[in-house]
Amino acid sequence: MPFPSSYGFNLRPGDILYCGKNKYTWGVGHVGIVGTDGLVRHVIPYGKQLNSIDVFFTNFARVSVYRYEDEKVSFEAAEMSEELFKEIERYSLHPSLKNVRFTHCTKYIWQSFYYSQSKDVIWDHSEKDWLIILPWFFRYKTKGAFKKVLTFRLN
Repeated sequence: MPFPSSYGFNLRPGDILYCGKNKYTWGVGHVGIVGTDGLVRHVIPYGKQLNSIDVFFTNFARVSVYRYEDEKVSFEAAEMSEELFKEIERYSLHPSLKNVRFTHCTKYIWQSFYYSQSKDVIWDHSEKDWLIILPWFFRYKTKGAFKKVLTFRLN
């Protein structure tokens, strides 16, 4: 089920919205995930966020959309992201990939895919690993599983 944006494109559940390094992303970038309801879930230092697609794109001005190669896996990751979102207590760079309560944007996305598939379909890590996952990993280190489908720039 595609979700339209007022900017003229459609997104689907499980799409990853990647924002590169800039002053609003603390110099490391940022990612969010489109849920089955068309809302974008993401975690920033001020806490977990739930935005419409248009609000997310307006807040970050330059966003690339990455789409997982298997639509069923993407949809299941979107469903899982909604469940995990309820458990998030606060933003943290806690390195345990198993810890859902204290998380950051990229770890939350990784957990959504990992827990929906019971394996790492992105980077070959396990929930037993301790790792701080940076947003640019989606751009450069995703084993070819994600393809960039568009980049949007707000004037």
